[in-house]
This record gives sequence, structure tokens and C-alpha cells, in this order.
Amino acid sequence: MERTVAMADEAGLPALPELAAALSAAPARPEPPGGGDALRLAAAGWFARRGLHTGPGHARPGRCRA
Repeated sequence: MERTVAMADEAGLPALPELAAALSAAPARPEPPGGGDALRLAAAGWFARRGLHTGPGHARPGRCRA
């Protein structure tokens, strides 16, 4: 049986082997709301490189609403 990934209106199309492998290797639990430690540290570094020194505890990645 071929693995498939349901994607909106494209249900039933076979998944690319690379995508299936990446999804299989992904952690079972998603990151916590606001991102995990690695994401918060990267966001804090991004702000620091732009002159806004902050720490991972103050970086809260999320959706930008304009």
C-alpha cells in the first residue's frame, strides 16, 4: 500500500519519499506554543544582530498581523 498525505483538495496523492521520511523522523510532540528553546534562542539572536538585545525568554515567535 502506498502512503498518502491528505492536503486540502489534493487528498489521495502519493507523498514524496523525502516528505514521508521527514514526517516519520519528526518528534511525536509539537513544540510548545510560542516555540521551543531553539526557536526562541534563534529569534533572540536575530533581534540582537539588529541592535535589540533580548533573551530567549523575551522572544515569542508567532504570526504577524498587519
